[in-house]
Amino acid sequence: MRGGVYFQTSMITLGRKDQYLTIQNYEDEEVSLSGGFPLDLVWQKQGDVLSGSFYGSCSEAYYGNYRLLPARSPNIEEWGPNRNIAKGPYHTVTDLLVETDTCKRNTNAFSQTCPEEDRNGFIFNDEISEDWQYLNQTKILIFQSWIAEYAQIANISVENGRKKIMFQDRLKHAAVGDYAKAGNWRFLIYNNLAVLDMPGEFVCVEDGGLAQFSFIPPTDVEASIPVMSNLETILYIQAASNVTISGITFEHNSYKGQDSWNFADAAVKVVRSEDININNCMFSHTAMMGLYVKDTSHISVQQNVFYDIGYHGLMMRGGNMTEDILLANNYFDGCGISRFWQPVCMWVHYDGEKHNVYARNNEITNTANGGIMAKSGAHGANFWADNGITDPGRDDYLLHVEFNYIHDFGQGILSDYGAIKTGVQSLCDNATWEHEQSSCHTYIHVYNNLIHDGKAYENGENFLYSDASSSRNTFENNIMYGTGSIALYHHCGVDNVSKNNIVHRTAAPATTDTHNIEYIWGGCARSSYNFQSYSNFNNIYLLENSAGMSFYKGNDRFDQDSPDFYKNLYWSQDPNDINSKSFPFGLNFTEWTKTGNDSMSEWANPQLEDPSSGLYTLGPNSPAFGFGIKQIQLDNFGVQKNVKLFYKKN
Repeated sequence: MRGGVYFQTSMITLGRKDQYLTIQNYEDEEVSLSGGFPLDLVWQKQGDVLSGSFYGSCSEAYYGNYRLLPARSPNIEEWGPNRNIAKGPYHTVTDLLVETDTCKRNTNAFSQTCPEEDRNGFIFNDEISEDWQYLNQTKILIFQSWIAEYAQIANISVENGRKKIMFQDRLKHAAVGDYAKAGNWRFLIYNNLAVLDMPGEFVCVEDGGLAQFSFIPPTDVEASIPVMSNLETILYIQAASNVTISGITFEHNSYKGQDSWNFADAAVKVVRSEDININNCMFSHTAMMGLYVKDTSHISVQQNVFYDIGYHGLMMRGGNMTEDILLANNYFDGCGISRFWQPVCMWVHYDGEKHNVYARNNEITNTANGGIMAKSGAHGANFWADNGITDPGRDDYLLHVEFNYIHDFGQGILSDYGAIKTGVQSLCDNATWEHEQSSCHTYIHVYNNLIHDGKAYENGENFLYSDASSSRNTFENNIMYGTGSIALYHHCGVDNVSKNNIVHRTAAPATTDTHNIEYIWGGCARSSYNFQSYSNFNNIYLLENSAGMSFYKGNDRFDQDSPDFYKNLYWSQDPNDINSKSFPFGLNFTEWTKTGNDSMSEWANPQLEDPSSGLYTLGPNSPAFGFGIKQIQLDNFGVQKNVKLFYKKN
């Protein structure tokens, strides 16, 4: 394809007849397939606002390299390319529609149980007026914990002096107030002319088949023609084989369904195909996902750029018919820009039993939530033994998350997520022991990743996080430092392992809305009836600054049987930290190791080269070697040095 932007009026489909086909750009020319159409309208100008109309429907809008911001209240502090539409400041819910004994507006509880009526709306102050035009096309974004959900206004009214807003459809995820502290009663208003007052904002409303579009052009870019997204999918590959897509940008797709979990909508979809190669492409300015792959074998997704993505960057789902998956050397910058149902840059969900599914050497940054979600099918505790594996090694895991570089994840918008989070496709919380043993083991290996600097709204910007009683997750050879909440978090489940990791609690001063690592370990709450067993050994715990830090969460279980700590190496630049009461049960290091747990561990300098500068090479005389601690590979994080990304400009 020759260079240029090609606006598509219908979805491109490749099927069973399309084999041994290559679609690529010509001689490094930049090619874009757009799912939108240019708004080359007759504009009416009133002040800074340009307005026009067209026949069609409203969706996302773009202006050059800008995602135009749906006009919002309160105004965002700053706007520009690849910015998240849900950053503060925020409005605050004034009161609940219904209060009960288990649901109060004035509470400090992290979460509570609110009645179904509170899914239908809330009490507000003066943020909205019944005089606004097209009020029924105005959206509200309600913040919970790891999810924020859109609702459209049905009506507003005044009852007994209280101003009430009602939604057209009830909230799906949770009632207003369910996550009181985590969501902090926040909401945002979008898409009404009454709040269109900032460069880069737009409003689009529909009336009798005619869409009315108004916007204030950004002032820091060259004049351009706005683009309205239209197609939900630009390229759909189904039942094809031996297809290569290379050097193409896919942008400006739309989404016109209801806000909820979404496991299908993407700019490019590949379903039930084989021998597919997608390389050196760019996925940008999407409403939902950039790339969706399902039930496809022998697929390589490499050297692509995912930029300014509405929801997940890339989602791969597959079962027993899926094998030979390589997701490598991709660069993700900006995921969950406009959709907030637990958005991540890479969601890998593998239900099969092959051993060759790899997410490796990717760089991920600028996310609204986590970096990578890795989920496995429902396997049993004896899966390895049943397959003749008696001494499992690195190649015997089912899903490999390796050599990725994840940094600056989360933007202070959502809570409770992981830079790398693992789980299982089975309901394992509150399960019986029989179910835990038959259906809750993942065989996921999180290996040799570099992670630093997370930022949540309330809490839970965790580094490595196995959740919901998933079992047989192994965290090995990873390096973690910078801001965040919990470094190594096995949230219930059995047979989990954290070994040969470096957790570096840095001395860099935290800003008012970030903090250095709060907890080194997280586990199963003492109040939980879920099963727990995990081992923690051959790790290095390095403290430059221990202020405000604890090795454990006070409400988690740490008994002599579970978890099992041994042969770890602890060190702090402050010699007084060895006496700090920061270990489980409020003990210091010496007292903790005398409990019978962690009894073979020591407080000694690991002699790392220069960890403050990111140099984690063990010195030749390091005591770590005597514990069996191995040198972590340091030259292979993120996109490999010999790999060039065509669409990564800087």
